[in-house]
Amino acid sequence: MSLSLLLPIAAHAQGAEGGLAPLPADATLLHLSATGSVSATPDRLQADLLARAASSDPAAAQDAVNAAIARATRNAAAVAGVTARAGGYGVERDDPEGGRTRPSSSRWSAHETLHLEAADAGALLGLAGRLQADGLLLEALAWTLSPARAADAQARATSAALAALRRDADTAARALGLHVVRMREVRLDAGAFSRSCA
Repeated sequence: MSLSLLLPIAAHAQGAEGGLAPLPADATLLHLSATGSVSATPDRLQADLLARAASSDPAAAQDAVNAAIARATRNAAAVAGVTARAGGYGVERDDPEGGRTRPSSSRWSAHETLHLEAADAGALLGLAGRLQADGLLLEALAWTLSPARAADAQARATSAALAALRRDADTAARALGLHVVRMREVRLDAGAFSRSCA
């Protein structure tokens, strides 16, 4: 979480009744930025498995892939806690001779990806193993944060960045012999989560 701040500092405080006192013409404006980062343990496992088939008949290749994904989806539905989503469908002509082969001798490839996600790593890994035994290829396996855990991490990073901004503002104001009046403008910029391996 990154923050940028436009912060007026001067020897003036807020109005006596809680309203904001107008800033004097000679008020000093500080432009500060800070970053807050937190650690969060991933709690969901994701896997991408690929179904692929080739044939001289494009329809036959597509039928084979459709059947493989249908079986895999049924198997996934039988495992509690695992969500499955198909996507990344494609069909292309395999032409190793750069377009010089006759259409009648062409080979066609069809493919589709099945995305799996679960909090129970054992259940997902067991399912992925069975799907590989049925002919699917494991393309990716990665941990990620659930939406709830990601939101919690984002909130904690925001709090850390705001606290750092306040400390930096107070330090700068003291160095100038002034004090912070108020935060005039704060911009929040949510950064991407990064993975680290221990």
